[in-house]
Amino acid sequence: MRKLLKVGLFVILGLLVLAFTIPIFYKSTIMEAIKTQASSSINGKFEFKDASISLFRDFPNLAISIEKPQCLAYVNQDTSLLFNGTEIIISLSLWKLLRDRQNTVIKSFGLIKPIINFIQFDSLHNNAQILKTDSNAETVNSNTSLEISYYYIKEGELNYTDKFSNTSSKINNLNHSGNIVQTNDILNLISNTQIQSISYYSNGIPVIENLSLDSKLNLNYSEQNSKYVIKESVFNLNNLKLLCNGDIQLLKDSTIMNLAIESPGNEFKDLFSILPNAFTKDYKSVESSGTFMFKVELNGIYSALNKFYPNWDLQCSIEKGALKYPQKQLKIQDVALEIKSGNSDISGKDAYLNINSFKMNLNNQLLNGSLQLTDIFQNSTVAGTLKGILNLADLSAFYPMAAGTELSGVIKPDLEFNFNQKTIENSQYSDVKLQGSVLCDLIKYKTKDLPEIKVDQAAIKISPELIVINELNSSFGKSDLKANIIWQEPLKYFTPESSIKLKIVSKSNLVDLTEWISEATPQQNKPNDAALTANDLEGVQVSFESTIAKLVYPEYKITAVKGSGELIGDQLILHNFSAEINYNQIQGKGSFTNLAAYMF
Repeated sequence: MRKLLKVGLFVILGLLVLAFTIPIFYKSTIMEAIKTQASSSINGKFEFKDASISLFRDFPNLAISIEKPQCLAYVNQDTSLLFNGTEIIISLSLWKLLRDRQNTVIKSFGLIKPIINFIQFDSLHNNAQILKTDSNAETVNSNTSLEISYYYIKEGELNYTDKFSNTSSKINNLNHSGNIVQTNDILNLISNTQIQSISYYSNGIPVIENLSLDSKLNLNYSEQNSKYVIKESVFNLNNLKLLCNGDIQLLKDSTIMNLAIESPGNEFKDLFSILPNAFTKDYKSVESSGTFMFKVELNGIYSALNKFYPNWDLQCSIEKGALKYPQKQLKIQDVALEIKSGNSDISGKDAYLNINSFKMNLNNQLLNGSLQLTDIFQNSTVAGTLKGILNLADLSAFYPMAAGTELSGVIKPDLEFNFNQKTIENSQYSDVKLQGSVLCDLIKYKTKDLPEIKVDQAAIKISPELIVINELNSSFGKSDLKANIIWQEPLKYFTPESSIKLKIVSKSNLVDLTEWISEATPQQNKPNDAALTANDLEGVQVSFESTIAKLVYPEYKITAVKGSGELIGDQLILHNFSAEINYNQIQGKGSFTNLAAYMF
């Protein structure tokens, strides 16, 4: 017995010696092997500062730590930083790994402060497509399993840029955890997610800003059927709680969906909280009354290729909504909204969206409107109204603006419209109803990042043939602008050709460009940057006549600027141009092509 104990003791000591010595003496070999193996399997490069393997950090499991990892992607003739972070931590069941290589058990997998930069180059290519394909690779045995007992992301950041659609999003302070069990081709995931801030931008304009998320997701995925099943999951968006369940199946050229989303709550303040900047730190103290209802169901096939559309039924309503922030002077009240949208035909011919009524009362000034869209996908008919008064100073006295924002002035819309797509495409304007005006008076807008923008006066008259802005009197920082603007056939913008035809006659005493020129910084590709491309200028036609008494630009003294010409798509044509630059008189004419690439 004593001899057996000695043998056991020597074995344990031997294992301890190996556990200490292998990571020390073979550390550089192990690190190089990880880098080489990872980089050889991707179109990119995987690097890290340091790595360690230990049996003691999470005994009896094998703990692997990779410090300061980063992954470069070589995709679409571009090099981008796809991923970097503080640390990757993996804990494996060593005994199970040695005993059964077909069934892997990962005790834990963690990403500490990861930053993921996802770039969509076009409709088919993105920088995450880095895995190399190997036609000689062995077929994986389907009778395998993977279990990740616990995985987590701490303080993550995700940046998404879609260069194809000029949209982007940013997620800050992502904390995510869960467990994964995969048996054969079936994967089950249960996770919890907290995100401090979600922002989404379209053409540089914020659509969603600083939206928080707290979610619990129960997901089942079948690789063989490409089918996701969502089981009674909960998503909290700011103060709004949504319940979601159903399934989505991804086929080669279509998607089959059966989804139901609804809000179990009914307080007006819950729905209001998802508006940009609305969800403040003291939102619990907001005074509110009124109710809302939100429910949507999707069922059927969607295929962009075949122009198939699922059935859907969406309902959202607000009744007697009122809300006041504790730190604000004014209160919004009498808010009412009724939205209904649906489709019952696979071709989408029955698809509609109705905003039957919208109204709000801010400081005893009413704003109301309606909108009806029928036959959305084929020959859209649009009808509605927008009337009332919006006092921007009152809005600022009610609504929490971004820090450093100043807003004032009055907008008075009085609009009625009724038209369909084919009538516009055929220029049959006698059959189009579009009439009214928008009056703007003493508008002032300023943010902490931009100089003050002022519109002293602008009267916008609207008809099917023309939108006319007469005697626009405005300033942009130190610069002034007086102009008359005519937008010909404005409804053509909403047709497939999406054309814009403008005529601008302007006069300025001073144009100071130094206020609008920002110095280059290392963060040139931040999510809310809007990069102008040739596609954005397609269908744009602008004729102009302009005079500028003094133009301020770094290192140049420019006066007596006069010019006329046309912007046609990505080409600028100057018919006449004259100016005095650094006391030298210059005159000329000509054209510039590929304008977007040259300027932006």
